[in-house]
Amino acid sequence: MYKGKRILAIVPARGGSQRIPNKNIKHLGGKQLIHYTLEQANECEEIDTILVSSDSDEILRACAHHKSKKHKRPAELAQHDTPTIEVIEYEVKRLEQEEKATYDIIILLQPTSPFRSSGVIRKVLYTIIDENLDSAQTVSEVEQQPYHMFAEQDGKLEFVDEKSFRNKSQRKKFYIINGAVYAATRQTIAQHTLYGIKNKPIQMNKDESLDIDTMDDWKKAEKLLEEKNMYKSRELLIADKVISETSPVFIIAEAGVNHNGDIGLAKKLIDVAVNAKADVVKFQTFNALTGTSGSAKKVAYQREGEEDTSTYRDMLSKLQFSDAQWRELAQYAREKRILFMSTASDHESLDVVRRLNVPAYKIGSGHITNLPLLKETARDNKPIIISVGMATYDEIDDAVAIVRSVGNDKIVLLQCVSAYPTRPEDANVRMVSTLRERYPFHVGYSDHTLGNEAIYAAVALGARVIEKHVTLDKTMQGPDHKASFEPEEFKNLVQTIRVIEKTMGDGVKRITQEEEALRKQVRRSIVSHAYIPRGTVITAEMIRLKKPETGIKPKHYWDILGKTAARDIPEDTPLQWEDITQ
Repeated sequence: MYKGKRILAIVPARGGSQRIPNKNIKHLGGKQLIHYTLEQANECEEIDTILVSSDSDEILRACAHHKSKKHKRPAELAQHDTPTIEVIEYEVKRLEQEEKATYDIIILLQPTSPFRSSGVIRKVLYTIIDENLDSAQTVSEVEQQPYHMFAEQDGKLEFVDEKSFRNKSQRKKFYIINGAVYAATRQTIAQHTLYGIKNKPIQMNKDESLDIDTMDDWKKAEKLLEEKNMYKSRELLIADKVISETSPVFIIAEAGVNHNGDIGLAKKLIDVAVNAKADVVKFQTFNALTGTSGSAKKVAYQREGEEDTSTYRDMLSKLQFSDAQWRELAQYAREKRILFMSTASDHESLDVVRRLNVPAYKIGSGHITNLPLLKETARDNKPIIISVGMATYDEIDDAVAIVRSVGNDKIVLLQCVSAYPTRPEDANVRMVSTLRERYPFHVGYSDHTLGNEAIYAAVALGARVIEKHVTLDKTMQGPDHKASFEPEEFKNLVQTIRVIEKTMGDGVKRITQEEEALRKQVRRSIVSHAYIPRGTVITAEMIRLKKPETGIKPKHYWDILGKTAARDIPEDTPLQWEDITQ
């Protein structure tokens, strides 16, 4: 439900497919095609009901494990020329009668659009409700623009738009309905249409808008998935550190502003990172005057324990370093043989950080919507680590797109919740898996909880980068100390992550040397329970399954029954195949 509106998402999945047999349950990238759509729909908590409508029992069974209602519709509504609107009308009326309640908004999600995101579903949904529309649908830019086309008129071919052809300044972009998401009010559906008077098209990322109709489309989809997996399998280098699916987790000791404006404390925080064997120590570079409005107030966690009424700018002014101090810190880190990074909060600060020759850039959650800063940062073509706290999928998509627009795809996304401290129930560590699934980049986790459990869970879920604040003393005055780890805590964190890495293995089932030695002692084999004379037909009463595994294995128990003893078999003897007449 969104703003009091009940929302129904219908996924129509016909069993027959003329161009691609069993298309909706055909495996794409190891997953049945319809599962992509169901996963996207289930990510949208605003949707009250997801309904799979199909004429195929096989398709309905394939959807059994997904949170959705399933209904087998009549065969007459499953023909190749059956209008989709008729299926929608039928299912809406039937479901409303069944539930004795009405829906306000109907969303149509074709299972043939595997790359649409839940973010674009939400965008369509929010738009139709927030703007009080009758309908909305996704569109994408056409590859062949009309000003390159001709149309037949009076037996001759004429320019569709000759003015635009001859004058580039008059050319416009053209968009086409891509079939990924449709939304309409219940009243619009009742008028036998998906398009109301108040209608709005919603632009959609081209990479997400592929609709699979032909085998050529299917091959394109396979290629897109292959490219996604190729990105994930790549090694990303930050100086001499490797970020990959098999490399050690890249651990960031986030010193941030926990130096309280004291360069001596900042150096001690570098020492903490070195002693804990973190991969990099990171600070935050900003210009309080140019990057913050004088009217900006400190947020709640920054005011905690303080009685003064100073502004956000006042607080930052006490925490910023000069260019010379930043150079001193970067040099100190080099001497201590640890990588040095700092988050730039504005263009002026970016210039400072650039001069420090950092090996990678970090974009904090507060700056993910600052697209001009992201674009300028990305121009250096260095790895760029982006925290996604407070961000919607659309905002993450925009950030990724602007970085890639300048040819930089060295991106790492960090799941993050911008609450200091973050409650365990708000950490949402499963987003690590979601980000890994949704984006073709390495993924990590930036933690603000008071414990370490969320970090360990993130590593187990595949986080390749971990960021955690460090402090010399949690009780120190300052905005971030409380949600930080003290030196010994941080050292233990790094050590435990390294142990977890070892326990993760490679996912290939194998028997260890220790298991090999043990298995014969603890596994069982078929053993005679009594003396069995030669020529005796073996029955269940004559045998037992006993340790060790030195005879015929238990899986052959039923094969032995009814066979004849080839020799006299003493009691408590592990049976061998030569003891049995075949």
